[in-house]
Amino acid sequence: MLGADVVVRGHVLFGDDQHVRRCLRAAKAVGATIMRCYLGSGSDRRGTIPIEGHAESMLNTMRAVRSEALDLGVKFAVENHAGDLLAREMKTLLTEAGTDLAGACLDTGNPVWMAEDPLLTMETGAAALALYRKLGFVRQTLFF
Repeated sequence: MLGADVVVRGHVLFGDDQHVRRCLRAAKAVGATIMRCYLGSGSDRRGTIPIEGHAESMLNTMRAVRSEALDLGVKFAVENHAGDLLAREMKTLLTEAGTDLAGACLDTGNPVWMAEDPLLTMETGAAALALYRKLGFVRQTLFF
């Protein structure tokens, strides 16, 4: 399984269906079946749109490009990135998007941003998110 790490910031991905369609076609062109994405960056968290608004925009965009993504055979792998989603929130987002279209890219280092117990995230990831997991990696983190 080949994944494409297509970095799309919140204000570009959400609401710009044509940009996402170009990204999907680019992923397909290089043979990728998964396209990693996330809700933006830390600077997006300081804007006027709350995180729930970003999540809703992501869902709306995924719904708008759903048929093309499925036709191309490229799925979204949504990362828990930059302090955006708790594991239970990620599960809700993926459930609403549909597991045929989206899955989780679980970064085990990011729960610290959310003050979420990494073991809870891993348990949720292993138990609940396992149904949705597309990509994952383990990060080495050192606390002083």
